[in-house]
Amino acid sequence: MHAATQLDQRVFDVTIDGSPASPEEVLPDWSVHDRFGIVVREPYGSLGASLLIQLATTLFYDARPARRTTSPQYPQIYLFHVEGAHGDHSNFDFWPSRHELIVPTDSYDLLGAINDRAITRLALPDKKCGSLDYVYGAPSGWTDRYAAEDRIASVLTYSPDGCAPNADVVLRSDDANLEQMTTWTLDVEGTKRRFDRSTDEELLAMEVGPSSPSDLRRWSEMFYARKDECPLESRQTVAAQRLQGVCDPLRTQSFRRISVDEGLRLLDHKG
Repeated sequence: MHAATQLDQRVFDVTIDGSPASPEEVLPDWSVHDRFGIVVREPYGSLGASLLIQLATTLFYDARPARRTTSPQYPQIYLFHVEGAHGDHSNFDFWPSRHELIVPTDSYDLLGAINDRAITRLALPDKKCGSLDYVYGAPSGWTDRYAAEDRIASVLTYSPDGCAPNADVVLRSDDANLEQMTTWTLDVEGTKRRFDRSTDEELLAMEVGPSSPSDLRRWSEMFYARKDECPLESRQTVAAQRLQGVCDPLRTQSFRRISVDEGLRLLDHKG
């Protein structure tokens, strides 16, 4: 749970509708009961929303600071891989491993997975909007629609390249710790070597909370075991494209706020 100490609202520069804003305004009225979820449809596509993931994690800890110290815990953030696994994201503290789910293409299964994890803040890859036919084609599907509408407070779209179409929210940061999580995620082999070469004391210095060296070494084995979800060449391509997408000295990503109804329509895989 390294994110507990590495993330701070002060490292985020926020613009909403072209005007400076506070980080809290991106996901307004965040409470101790909020849960963040992000849907991913391509290898490491979620890295286009890495800043949003990190902001949600920051708000999770800020809502109850004891989560960092006296009641240490990983954040309630969940990643939904659609139609296959798209790379391990545990370096962003999607952990334990059940916080990453592989969901079939079926749109109703995806909605069910989001509801079952009680997601209140949702990030979706921007695409053509579909319909709600998938909801009403399922037995009593209407209950899942209204359950989602009743619970979800924020929906934002993102793009894997970091620039969502028609964006109205911009996040910027030049904090090295934030980008380091992406580096570790894509450099699976290098991250595994770093752990293998570290002493128990060095491993404990990396981590916050009651994790033991054996916990951390088990994590590195599980992380490495997923390397073939996205082969080395593909990961290198993603990393190169990410560097090419940086348009100023600050790392910048943009998002579009949408209604819950529109978000449910974006879950339609036929859209």
